[in-house]
Amino acid sequence: MKPRGSGPGVVKVKFRSVQEKIARLRGKQKLKSHPIYEKVFIRSAKSHTDRLIELNFRTLLREIPGGKDYFITGSGRVQRRDGRDTRADNTPSSQP
Repeated sequence: MKPRGSGPGVVKVKFRSVQEKIARLRGKQKLKSHPIYEKVFIRSAKSHTDRLIELNFRTLLREIPGGKDYFITGSGRVQRRDGRDTRADNTPSSQP
């Protein structure tokens, strides 16, 4: 991907631990106040393995009796629905 302007373009970073990743993502708002970093976009990405595990969880929840009463959160946890979900297809949502 080509850079837009004088910056380096896309930079991919891999952290040594989940705790380090969480600390950096929590502090990313501090960069907005610094003129050099105000246009930096930071986001978290899941590995292929994590995405596959969540997909398998969703598939299992759809197939088991009562599975539509649960959903997978953004952090990958299974939680009971509170009844406010009004999705037409009743598939488990990945949102808390």
